[in-house]
Amino acid sequence: MGKYKYELVLKNEKGLEEFKNVFKYNEHILATLLLSPSLTPNELGELYKFVFSNINNHQLDNYIEISIINKDKNRIFSPRYEIFNCVKQLILFTQSTKGVSTFYGAKRVLEDVIPFEKRKKKLFLHFTKDEIEELRKFFLEKYTAETVTTKFSYLSKLSLAINNILKDVGLDSYNNGWSRKTQKVVRKRKINIIFYNELISKILAKYPTPDNIIPLLIFKGVSVTRKVENSELSHLKIRDYKNGCLTVHGQYGDRKIKFTPKEKEYMDRAISNLRITGGQLDNSKNKIAVTDDSYIMLPKRIITTPIPPLSKWVIDKRLSEIATEIYGDRTYLNKESIYTSGQLDYINNWLMDRYGTPDVDDLQAVEKAIFSLFKAFGMYSQEDLELGEKQMDDFWHDRKDKEQGKVYKATKRITALRKQLMNKINQ
Repeated sequence: MGKYKYELVLKNEKGLEEFKNVFKYNEHILATLLLSPSLTPNELGELYKFVFSNINNHQLDNYIEISIINKDKNRIFSPRYEIFNCVKQLILFTQSTKGVSTFYGAKRVLEDVIPFEKRKKKLFLHFTKDEIEELRKFFLEKYTAETVTTKFSYLSKLSLAINNILKDVGLDSYNNGWSRKTQKVVRKRKINIIFYNELISKILAKYPTPDNIIPLLIFKGVSVTRKVENSELSHLKIRDYKNGCLTVHGQYGDRKIKFTPKEKEYMDRAISNLRITGGQLDNSKNKIAVTDDSYIMLPKRIITTPIPPLSKWVIDKRLSEIATEIYGDRTYLNKESIYTSGQLDYINNWLMDRYGTPDVDDLQAVEKAIFSLFKAFGMYSQEDLELGEKQMDDFWHDRKDKEQGKVYKATKRITALRKQLMNKINQ
């Protein structure tokens, strides 16, 4: 898979004779499995069949240890799981031919679910739908909603993968609560509108630099995406910021973001802090020289160089820490809420500049503000924007296309969301 190759390693903890006495199974197959330096595809199938035939035998992990080894590095990839180790190693091995991030993600989620498995005294494969819903709530106490969605996606895929193997080796599959639909068990997270004054006086003023500028940058239209290579926030460098103006190198070209004098104070302070601390926010001795080519968003502990751009997960974690400190609710601040709040603030300011009030009923004027937003936030290509403008013009002249582009749909969605906000403000 990818850069490395992996294989299963078996270790007999008690001796072959004692092992055969405890597990009533074909002796020739057992001997082959336990004594072979590597397994053929047929022998691997027999191993799955043996382990899952004995899944309820609590002595299994005492008599045999299964691990996954990275052949290229000649080291163990997955540590021994505290419970259900043999079963989990085989479940994890189903992902060994996938991408590196998928394999690591599956490895982590099999560890993350252990506390809940211990509470229920059963493997996650045996969870009912009600228990899966309990697990969702359990995860939400520790992780963001989007992270929980990802973890559920992994667990669902692992369940599907192991069921396919069990079918191939002649065993019954698990008729459990996991399914493709389970991947969407986490409800769409609530959008909490953050007003500009709240951003300045409650978040920027009260939370330490440089993390406090994360909400500011997202509010001003800097994107955070699942794929780190497309995440604008992760790739901002100190040289991109000069005299209260930030150059964002977006997917559809460079754009400028200008900061107010008050915002500039916080940006200047954050970057000055980075230069002083050497990027080490935990006061570690292992500092680096922060230069104009350094990322604005640095890890709190610098372990290796060159320093990679921060992942979405790290940014989510920092937002959770800010939300816990300021609001006492780790889920209150998320990038969707902040980004949406920034969009609505931009639209209202655009209308205020032109009409003297944000409370404008003319929908065509609102849609012009939204198209200005799309350009300012670098959300779409010029081609998409031109198509969206044409479709909106057709809409107002009763020439509706059957196909509605993403810009057209986004315009309608933001228009409806803004209407809800204005109704709430005017109540």
